[in-house]
Amino acid sequence: MNNANVVIRAAELTDINALLELNRQIGELHYRHAPTVFAEPSAAEKQFLTNMLKDSERLFLVSVNLGVVSGFLTAMIAQNEVVPFINKAPVCRVNTIVVDQQHQALGLGKQLMQACQTWASTHGAEEIRLEVMEFNHQAQHFYDSLGFQTQSRIMSKKILS
Repeated sequence: MNNANVVIRAAELTDINALLELNRQIGELHYRHAPTVFAEPSAAEKQFLTNMLKDSERLFLVSVNLGVVSGFLTAMIAQNEVVPFINKAPVCRVNTIVVDQQHQALGLGKQLMQACQTWASTHGAEEIRLEVMEFNHQAQHFYDSLGFQTQSRIMSKKILS
């Protein structure tokens, strides 16, 4: 669904407060479900986001719904140059995608991903990859609906002293 009230555009430094709120939402979700992997959201997030906004190699998009920044997506193009048994084709890696809890199910995430795919294609990427946490069933269903397939799993084991 494409919502006529939604604009997908490059994120700007003036969006920082909305980006911080969205980052807090996704950060709290991940910290709540995987506190051994994720840190509690902190004041350091502002500098982190500011640095990403200034990175000319990174795609940083926002969805603006009825004038309100309601989601964002960050991605980069990566190309294996080191490992001989891994394909060397450019790959778009989605680092983060988040849609405000009050704006979900409006097609904003889909529009962000479509814009990312267009950007990736124009930058020579042959594939989009992302990582989704095992607990995040909502995100898994979203990616499934967009045609993503599981390629690998990251597994871990806690070392007890």
